[in-house]
Amino acid sequence: MRGSSLRYVCSSWPLVTPARSFVPVPTVTDGDDRVKPGEARFSRCSSSGLQWFRTSVVQDLGGSGLRWFGGGARTSAGSAGPRGRQAGRRGRGSGPRRGERDTVTADFSLRQLEYFVAVASTGSMSAAAVQCHASQTGISTAIADLERRLGVQLLVRRRAKGVFLTEAGTRVLDHAQAVLARAEDLRAGARAEQGQLAGRLTIGCYATLSPFLVPPMVDGFTRLHPAVDLQFVDGSQEEIRQALLEGACDLAFLYETGAEAGLSCTTVRSSHPYVILAPGHPMAGRESVSLAELADEPLIVYASFPAQANAERWMQSVGAKPNIRYRTSSIEAVRSLVARGLGYSMLVQRWPTETSFEGLPLASVPISDPLEEIRVVIAHAASVTPTHRARAFARYARENLAAPPQDPPSPET
Repeated sequence: MRGSSLRYVCSSWPLVTPARSFVPVPTVTDGDDRVKPGEARFSRCSSSGLQWFRTSVVQDLGGSGLRWFGGGARTSAGSAGPRGRQAGRRGRGSGPRRGERDTVTADFSLRQLEYFVAVASTGSMSAAAVQCHASQTGISTAIADLERRLGVQLLVRRRAKGVFLTEAGTRVLDHAQAVLARAEDLRAGARAEQGQLAGRLTIGCYATLSPFLVPPMVDGFTRLHPAVDLQFVDGSQEEIRQALLEGACDLAFLYETGAEAGLSCTTVRSSHPYVILAPGHPMAGRESVSLAELADEPLIVYASFPAQANAERWMQSVGAKPNIRYRTSSIEAVRSLVARGLGYSMLVQRWPTETSFEGLPLASVPISDPLEEIRVVIAHAASVTPTHRARAFARYARENLAAPPQDPPSPET
């Protein structure tokens, strides 16, 4: 724009879309700070084909940077339509009259952003092409065009070594992922208005909870809502908590202990800890056992937080110190070591069978000491508003996890 004194007040990454559609909008002024967000004012424009909208902002989507525009078709100097013909008559270099409020958009697409994000996540054009069901040439051409339109280099291409994000590419990636997520939420929200949930939903789960919670939740929820693309990841308590905070998953099943920071948690199940012993252990046939009686026994602990911290806290509550003999990051190894008579362990979740991975028998004995219940929660990042499908999944988990298993639900109609 020649001769303009335009400056950006804030920035987002706009998308070119047809008129009457959702677009992220930068705020631009010609020096008058009274211009409101979502509006643009120009003193002069060149005939470079810059496109603009006659704005009629009717909704701001919750601070997301997405605005709904209606009223007036998109035009450019000399283009068809009443406003376009009027602009053409005003002559070369003319744009909207001073004082009129118009919005500038950049001409790149959601598809280009999708390709860029795919390349960034896979590390190569060929892998991104497979993921996006497109040709490698098409991916490369789209990203090159995106770089040209943004005016920055996003990727460094190295023969036989894949591609790497530039510093600018790293920054743009965050914006691109946010825009694509908003677009997906928009699509899913529109379908939700018609009573059908759709879109991607990623659930995280603490590793030892996965075999108890993930299969029934995935099976039941996808039967009710087949259009939802439900994915899950599992890991340690801290890994899943970080995945929530970083947006890698929408919801997660965690133990309440240590999960509170930065998360919003709702209890879905509570359990009392108990002891497992080899059947030949002298205390195996008892109705209950106190922790003080076990203080000198070799303890086998699951090494991932919060299991060991729980065991130590429970022992300390009765004035004893645990005699930890073995630590392992495999919960099945814990049970197998106990079944072989190498020690005892304290668990929370109840296995459906009293046998180890090797098929050896185990004995479960309640703890007589008044220990607190251990709560399983479904959590989301406190700074994020859950989507329609995330709220539906959380509601389904609350309604079903505390109840005994039931027959699979019938699909939605």
